[in-house]
Amino acid sequence: MIVFNELIPHVVELMVDPFGNYLMQKLLDVCNEEQRTQIILMVTSEPGQRIRISLNAFGDLNRNHVIQRCLQCLGTQDNEELTSVPRLDLLIQDPYANFVIQAALAVTKGSLHATLVEVIKPYAILRNNPYCKRIISRVLLKN
Repeated sequence: MIVFNELIPHVVELMVDPFGNYLMQKLLDVCNEEQRTQIILMVTSEPGQRIRISLNAFGDLNRNHVIQRCLQCLGTQDNEELTSVPRLDLLIQDPYANFVIQAALAVTKGSLHATLVEVIKPYAILRNNPYCKRIISRVLLKN
């Protein structure tokens, strides 16, 4: 608990650090529900923060894993942020952030999933981009 209390103010900076990102993934796996909620609150406290973490150029190729893990822990309302990303095309075309969109498609359900699909469909023109292929094919094949 002492370690957790020391880490919680630094959650976002740890998520964009290659070693800190791994620490946060493990922490999300072992902490209790209350602690996980505190982490999620830190990540969602500022609009667009998860998107910035996903696109962080200084993170490593695993930077998206911690955000994917957060997506699994978040409620529907918290994941709605993904349907109003100003530059969704950046996420879709990013070599690593595109996995966040794939994870969002996998974990969202019902109307939120349908809305996310509708938001992604206009980017079908990007289907030849190597990072967009899976997202676009997933959206087009399922609907």
